[in-house]
Amino acid sequence: MEVTRALPTVDSVLYDAVLVPGGLDSARRLSGDGQAVYFVTEAYKHYKAVGAVGDGVELLVSARVPGNGPGLQDDGVVIAPGADGDFVTRFGDAVASHRHYRRQTDAVPA
Repeated sequence: MEVTRALPTVDSVLYDAVLVPGGLDSARRLSGDGQAVYFVTEAYKHYKAVGAVGDGVELLVSARVPGNGPGLQDDGVVIAPGADGDFVTRFGDAVASHRHYRRQTDAVPA
């Protein structure tokens, strides 16, 4: 996928959802990047769909997104070991729901 924006020039409020792909090296690098962590945290706090595949869950842990276990789909947070058809369907449904206002966001730092 071609990159068209740099992280320092975008904000999660401009997007409908966040999907963190797998890849241990990428996940660890993003987890140590304050801007990437902030991007995911803000998307979660704005009630948007958040998904992670495989090792991408490490970024959700760094962003303090609650309940980030394998197979999870809770209030628009969808996590799976791989991007199989089930994950795609569940994440697509989360995005289609637009916002997930049942989330408890008070414990997630901004």
